[in-house]
Amino acid sequence: MKIKWNRCIKVLGFLGVLACCLVFLSFLFLPKNDTDEEGMKDLKSSSVVAEPENTIDVIVVGDSNSYDSFHPMYMWKQYGITSFDCGTAAQELCYTLPILRNIFKTQSPKVVVLETDCIFREFSVPYQIMYKVNEAVPAFAYHDRWKNLDLRDFNFTVGYTNISTTKGYEPSDLTDPGTAEGWMEETAQLEPVPSESVRYLKSIQQLCQKNGAKLLLASAPNTVSWNYKKHNATQQLANELGLDFVDLNLCQDEVQIDWSTDTRDKGDHLNNDGAKKVSKYFGQYLLDHGLATDHREDACAAEWDKCLQDYYTVSADLDQ
Repeated sequence: MKIKWNRCIKVLGFLGVLACCLVFLSFLFLPKNDTDEEGMKDLKSSSVVAEPENTIDVIVVGDSNSYDSFHPMYMWKQYGITSFDCGTAAQELCYTLPILRNIFKTQSPKVVVLETDCIFREFSVPYQIMYKVNEAVPAFAYHDRWKNLDLRDFNFTVGYTNISTTKGYEPSDLTDPGTAEGWMEETAQLEPVPSESVRYLKSIQQLCQKNGAKLLLASAPNTVSWNYKKHNATQQLANELGLDFVDLNLCQDEVQIDWSTDTRDKGDHLNNDGAKKVSKYFGQYLLDHGLATDHREDACAAEWDKCLQDYYTVSADLDQ
């Protein structure tokens, strides 16, 4: 019995030392500033951390349909809404969850807008494990930074200074016409929703509730990847979870997307013209439903106006 206890103590001691080493390496390998040059992987959610605390009313998450459709600087200019788009290419809900956990450390948004295309994106168990491990132990995500370490890395302090000019939106002035033929033809059928997506959506809803944010589902106009079957499935899921759902694909009379001019790739993503139309309608929706505030007379206005001036140097889609 004594031998078994000795073995247990040795194993526990080894695991304790290993855990301490991983914590040390995580602090060491983590980039010390939130820039691409420093090697920061998740630039969007880290850029939210760089924003003054508790100044962002609206957080947008999702795949590329989110960062091509919701235009934070337009909504600031038009309505004084402070928003940030944390959409990433092919974002899966198992990645959305850690993104939001990171954001809630420094921000208290009134609403989290989830662009719904990612709900139908399947992901494997290994992907879920990878995101959980990388979130818990950054040493794994940044293991290759050992080649670029310098004395600053031993300070263990991350400086978040990368204020994003576009607030996560990715401007595009490209035009590649699409067609709306057969788009959103009404049907009673439902698109299957992956069970893991439902599970993660519930976790995201709980996280938002815990942090005092409303979770809002929204579908950006898209003639390629969106259809009425997905609308039905999303509406059913929203009803079951008690969530509001805004399908902009059914708001054509209000948004007035012109698929001959407002898309950059035949209807799969919007360009600047399309994003401004979506953001004009959606910004007013947020104000009307008390999910955002006009901050143009508040203390944060000077910083946002400066970002707006900087945005003019990045893209010419907004009038000066």
